[in-house]
Amino acid sequence: MSDFDPRFDPAYQPGFDPAKQQPLPSAPRPRTELPVVEERPVAEQPVSPVLNHEPAVAAPHHRNPLLVTLWVLSALFVVSGVYGLQLIGDRVSVLANTGQFGGADYYLLQSGIILAPMLIVLGLATAVGTLFVLAARWKHRQPE
Repeated sequence: MSDFDPRFDPAYQPGFDPAKQQPLPSAPRPRTELPVVEERPVAEQPVSPVLNHEPAVAAPHHRNPLLVTLWVLSALFVVSGVYGLQLIGDRVSVLANTGQFGGADYYLLQSGIILAPMLIVLGLATAVGTLFVLAARWKHRQPE
């Protein structure tokens, strides 16, 4: 027996010599006939309890507590961002009127100017994301 892999054509394997090659045994052919299944009349077939066509009772509608939490967080982010922008504006006007402007004020104002719009955008993005979740799970109610 040769050292060729029977899954592949020997002509494409190393050490192949067409003069010395003996035909390899063929791989077993897949079974093409289908198994025979006994058919029973419909009356004799067992009835599954899952397939009983009982009238479905409408399940009570429960709100997802995580989605409610996301809605509250999105509102909180937007409100805190707008409030932060208002505080920054008030602080800048006070510092401009008094003329007393220190290094700590600069860092606080810069971080507030950067953080407040990000909070607003984060809140809006959270609200839009939860709307997408609700839209994906929405089922059109059937008229009764």
